[in-house]
Amino acid sequence: MTDEQFHVIAMPQIGRGKGDGEDGSNDFGRFRETNIEADKFAFRTPHLTNIEVTAPYGHDGAFATLEAVVEHHLNPEVSIANYDPSDAQPGIQTTHWVTNTSQALDVLKMNMDAGRSRLTTIDFSTEQITQLVAFLKAQTDPCAKDKDCLLKWVPAPTMDADNTLLIAEFQESPL
Repeated sequence: MTDEQFHVIAMPQIGRGKGDGEDGSNDFGRFRETNIEADKFAFRTPHLTNIEVTAPYGHDGAFATLEAVVEHHLNPEVSIANYDPSDAQPGIQTTHWVTNTSQALDVLKMNMDAGRSRLTTIDFSTEQITQLVAFLKAQTDPCAKDKDCLLKWVPAPTMDADNTLLIAEFQESPL
């Protein structure tokens, strides 16, 4: 349920970045590997499997809900204009988000103008967005939302022979 490709979608650039840009607060994504300008802010398409329980969304966790990330894909420019970084996970660095996101939007526009982007502005109704989100949620295994079911796939801490086991915590879906 992914094309495994890298795409520029001008996701709001929150977080501490990867040391890119003039002040080191940006994350240039795929560009870090290719040095191709059109790859700046390109990130790999995630799998849709169990997407309902994998929030926050975006390479940097910019969106807390599937509805918000779907709306961003439909019209990144409007999404960014209305974006409120205080909706992101508490503690995420947002100091340079406006400047860094503007750069990402510029690269998206450049790619769109050059025909390198498949992203187009789409005007969906609220009902269509709701239907699309319902489809995305249908990609989630019911076991992924059931602690008792999921526990048989998550090793118990007592099974950690060399003390290197990552302990996962189950969180109820907010929706």
